[in-house]
Order: sequence, then structure tokens, then C-alpha cells
Amino acid sequence: MEPGKGAAFDIPAKWLDQTGSSDIWLSSLPAVELGGSLDYLLNYPYGCLEQTTSKSFPLLYLADLAEQARPGWLDRKQVANFVQAGIHRILTMQRDDGSFSLWTGCEAYTWGSIYATHFLVEAAKAGYRPPEERVKAACDYLEKWMAQRSAPKNDEGTGDDV
Repeated sequence: MEPGKGAAFDIPAKWLDQTGSSDIWLSSLPAVELGGSLDYLLNYPYGCLEQTTSKSFPLLYLADLAEQARPGWLDRKQVANFVQAGIHRILTMQRDDGSFSLWTGCEAYTWGSIYATHFLVEAAKAGYRPPEERVKAACDYLEKWMAQRSAPKNDEGTGDDV
């Protein structure tokens, strides 16, 4: 839409009253196109380890983008609250040995442990404060796991794959 020009929108017909809604965001910034994705990210409905980590990781960088995509929509404190909630949820799935389970109280999930630990390390680098002892326990678990992996012998392969 060009500056100073109007636009017409057709609203879909045959909707039951009170069953739908629409939002229109206008901006000269291209990032406004990401607004729907931000809504989806913040309202992602699932909570296993992978899903929580996948929702939380982009939040580390959301504060800068949110202001461009939807000015006045989220402030830095709100984004920080979302990140802290993600950190807390992820830590509920950490086991005594430092690993993480797919759901709270389940067996160790190595790939998820790598992913969650990566998030926690990046969260700390971004200025959030996951408990240091919990991050250390996660890193220690991964170091022990890596030490137990068999090293390749000549051209025989790499042993177990992740």
C-alpha cells in the first residue's frame, strides 16, 4: 500500500458471530510480516523438552525483533519473562545426573539433553541467568557422555550415532 492511499479488504462471509477475529498491522518496516510468526511462537501449545526448547531459543533474540515487527506490542521485560519461563520449564525436565528427559520424570534423552544444554548456555551468554550449578551439571553430563563414546578406529566408522 502506498503512503496516503487507502485499501479495501474483503471479510470472509458465512462466519458465525463471535467465532473469528482479524488483526491488521501496518508498518513501513519489512519485519512486520513476522508478527504472525511471533504470535504463533508465543502461543505454542506444547511442552515437552524439544518443543519448549524450540519455543524458548528464538525468544533469546526476540526483544530486538519484536519492537520492529510490532512496535509497542512487547517490551524487553515481557520477553525476559517468557525466556525465564522457558528456562524454568526446561529445568523441570533435568534429571539428577544433569541430563534431561523428554517429559518430567522420564528417562534420559541424550539428543534433547544436548539441545536443552545448548539453549541454557546461549541464554546465559544473552544475559539471562539460568542457575550456574544446573548448567554445569548439564555440561558435565554431556562431557561424560562424550567420553564414553567410542572413537573411530581407522575406517571402521564412528561407533554409535546420535
